[in-house]
Amino acid sequence: DNLLIQMAGKKRVLLYPKTAGLAEMGAAEEAAWVYAGADGMQYNTSPVNVEDPSLVKYPLFADAPQPFECTLNAGDLLYIP
Repeated sequence: DNLLIQMAGKKRVLLYPKTAGLAEMGAAEEAAWVYAGADGMQYNTSPVNVEDPSLVKYPLFADAPQPFECTLNAGDLLYIP
Protein backbone atom coordinates (compact mmCIF):
# COMPACT_ATOMS: atom_id res chain seq x y z
CA ASP A 1 0.00 0.00 0.00
CA ASN A 2 1.13 3.55 -0.74
CA LEU A 3 0.07 7.11 -0.07
CA LEU A 4 0.83 9.76 -2.66
CA ILE A 5 0.66 13.27 -1.21
CA GLN A 6 0.74 16.35 -3.41
CA MET A 7 2.21 19.19 -1.36
CA ALA A 8 2.23 21.97 -3.99
CA GLY A 9 1.05 22.44 -7.54
CA LYS A 10 -0.75 19.60 -9.26
CA LYS A 11 0.08 16.20 -10.70
CA ARG A 12 -1.64 14.01 -13.27
CA VAL A 13 -1.69 10.36 -12.21
CA LEU A 14 -2.43 7.35 -14.44
CA LEU A 15 -3.25 4.14 -12.59
CA TYR A 16 -3.27 0.80 -14.39
CA PRO A 17 -5.07 -2.13 -12.77
CA LYS A 18 -2.36 -4.52 -11.54
CA THR A 19 -4.39 -7.63 -12.34
CA ALA A 20 -5.60 -6.60 -15.81
CA GLY A 21 -4.78 -9.26 -18.34
CA LEU A 22 -4.01 -12.00 -15.85
CA ALA A 23 -7.03 -14.16 -16.60
CA GLU A 24 -6.31 -14.10 -20.32
CA MET A 25 -2.64 -14.93 -19.82
CA GLY A 26 -3.08 -17.50 -17.05
CA ALA A 27 -0.28 -15.77 -15.16
CA ALA A 28 0.13 -15.71 -11.41
CA GLU A 29 1.92 -12.37 -11.42
CA GLU A 30 1.56 -9.02 -13.14
CA ALA A 31 0.58 -9.00 -16.78
CA ALA A 32 3.51 -8.95 -19.19
CA TRP A 33 2.50 -5.60 -20.73
CA VAL A 34 3.68 -3.86 -17.55
CA TYR A 35 7.37 -4.67 -18.20
CA ALA A 36 7.94 -4.28 -14.45
CA GLY A 37 11.61 -4.49 -13.61
CA ALA A 38 12.70 -4.33 -17.25
CA ASP A 39 15.80 -2.39 -18.31
CA GLY A 40 17.23 -2.47 -14.78
CA MET A 41 14.21 -0.76 -13.21
CA GLN A 42 12.87 -1.66 -9.77
CA TYR A 43 10.35 -4.53 -9.64
CA ASN A 44 7.49 -2.03 -9.16
CA THR A 45 8.57 0.36 -11.92
CA SER A 46 8.00 0.18 -15.65
CA PRO A 47 10.31 1.77 -18.24
CA VAL A 48 7.39 2.31 -20.66
CA ASN A 49 6.64 5.96 -21.42
CA VAL A 50 2.85 5.78 -21.29
CA GLU A 51 2.50 9.16 -23.01
CA ASP A 52 4.38 7.91 -26.08
CA PRO A 53 5.03 4.16 -25.74
CA SER A 54 7.54 2.53 -28.07
CA LEU A 55 5.57 -0.45 -29.31
CA VAL A 56 8.67 -1.60 -31.16
CA LYS A 57 10.60 -1.89 -27.89
CA TYR A 58 7.57 -2.80 -25.71
CA PRO A 59 5.07 -4.51 -28.05
CA LEU A 60 3.00 -6.07 -25.25
CA PHE A 61 2.04 -2.60 -24.03
CA ALA A 62 -0.45 -2.55 -26.90
CA ASP A 63 -2.52 -4.90 -24.66
CA ALA A 64 -2.53 -2.47 -21.72
CA PRO A 65 -6.00 -1.58 -20.44
CA GLN A 66 -7.30 1.96 -20.20
CA PRO A 67 -5.81 3.57 -17.10
CA PHE A 68 -7.73 5.35 -14.40
CA GLU A 69 -6.75 9.01 -14.53
CA CYS A 70 -6.88 11.54 -11.74
CA THR A 71 -5.38 14.93 -10.96
CA LEU A 72 -3.95 15.63 -7.53
CA ASN A 73 -3.97 19.25 -6.39
CA ALA A 74 -2.05 20.80 -3.51
CA GLY A 75 -3.12 19.15 -0.25
CA ASP A 76 -4.58 16.04 -1.93
CA LEU A 77 -3.71 12.51 -0.85
CA LEU A 78 -4.20 9.39 -2.98
CA TYR A 79 -4.30 5.95 -1.35
CA ILE A 80 -2.94 3.27 -3.69
CA PRO A 81 -3.68 -0.25 -2.46
